[in-house]
Amino acid sequence: MNAQDLAFVEGLSEKLYVSTNNQERDQASLALQSFLQPTKLEVLSQTQYILDNTSSPYAQLLASTSLLKIVSEHWNTFNPQARMEMSE
Repeated sequence: MNAQDLAFVEGLSEKLYVSTNNQERDQASLALQSFLQPTKLEVLSQTQYILDNTSSPYAQLLASTSLLKIVSEHWNTFNPQARMEMSE
């Protein structure tokens, strides 16, 4: 993920959480599906990048919710060092 990707995610996140247009929200949801229903650990680094680099509350909400799902579903797959780092 880079700054351009982050800006794209920030825009989509705002549409997802704020838009009153159902079609716009649905399109944002579809584009952000990897964050809304994370099934792969690769999303972990993207969520960390978003949380480290955004000031958008909508992108922060998206990333933190995704991170919580990833950690909850895959906790046992992380090695002890990674678990310790995440708990700090």
